Amino acid sequence: MTIINLESDLSVLIQVLTITLVFICVSSCRSRFEPKVWSSDERIIDGAELLTRQEIDSLFVMINDLSINLGPQIGVVTTDSLSGVDERTFCLQNAEDMQLGRSSYADGIIIFISVKDGATGIMSGKGLVQVLPSEKLKWIDQVLLKPRVKEKEYFEGLNDAISFLKRELEEKKELIGKFPNDQQ
Repeated sequence: MTIINLESDLSVLIQVLTITLVFICVSSCRSRFEPKVWSSDERIIDGAELLTRQEIDSLFVMINDLSINLGPQIGVVTTDSLSGVDERTFCLQNAEDMQLGRSSYADGIIIFISVKDGATGIMSGKGLVQVLPSEKLKWIDQVLLKPRVKEKEYFEGLNDAISFLKRELEEKKELIGKFPNDQQ
């Protein structure tokens, strides 16, 4: 009888160890492939203090949802002034600092507002050119963002622009990360 109990106990021990090892492996593999979790302070840098905490959180929900469900990553920067830096350099530097876009897809988007310069802008990575060509980004900036910013409706302008970008990306998700032939 003692031998039977040892075999039974050994069988239970092996089952427990097997389940534990499977759990450890699944947890380890899962964490390796899950995207980094960003905070609103890493994706929305409100240097000009134009937004309330609630507005930042509201914009971040859209930005984060897009990143999780489709992949493209949006960053927002507000500043008092570009301090003589051209808009393209300002955008590229901030996009790099914020680590926007997945490297193999080049699908980052940056939106900026510079209060004293009266400047706004939207730039995207080349992996979004087929979804968001420069003409469309310019339209979003000139029609949805800039008029609201002129009226000091910063949140509304950003909300409109991000909502439109999100819809465009959802409608053409198969083109995300597809580079034009001459830019591969």
